[in-house]
Amino acid sequence: MLTTVVVNLVLFVGPVAAEMKAVRDPDDTSGRLDVKVLSHRHARQGGVLIHRLGTYHNWRSRRLRGDGNHIDLWFSTDREDRYAEKRVVIDFKSGELRAWIQSYEEISDGAAVGPLRRIQVRRPNRHSVAVLFKRQALVGKHGKYGWSASTSFRSARSAECNARGCFDSAPVGAKRGLISHRA
Repeated sequence: MLTTVVVNLVLFVGPVAAEMKAVRDPDDTSGRLDVKVLSHRHARQGGVLIHRLGTYHNWRSRRLRGDGNHIDLWFSTDREDRYAEKRVVIDFKSGELRAWIQSYEEISDGAAVGPLRRIQVRRPNRHSVAVLFKRQALVGKHGKYGWSASTSFRSARSAECNARGCFDSAPVGAKRGLISHRA
């Protein structure tokens, strides 16, 4: 049984960042969380990484409450993309938008999940969310990592996204692979 530990990280990031890269995703899923763009960059100070997910539609933070609605960012740090070694979970709990980073440990038939560490999350506008965390959280032996995103959205008011849910992942396609970034 895993013990969940939530650690609050306070990150001070200036408004300007360097080394930005953005990847667009097609309008291919019903629901509010259809991914439009993924981007990442380094903050100018403090060794902080910023990862942002933008959607085609506006949505309220409270849309991420409940079991069927969430955003996950997946990170592979070992140059072998069979399993993600880190995951960021973004959801709405106790009246606020929250984000956690979590480690994975590869095992023969899957992955074991490590404890959650709270990270900073922001809503730059009504159709995007950004997470900020220290680069040490992703540093692997190679100083480089790949990342992707997945979303899940369910709504009783939406015929397309009720019980079955609307799922999206980005980038799409086998040729796209993960988005590469140097930590």
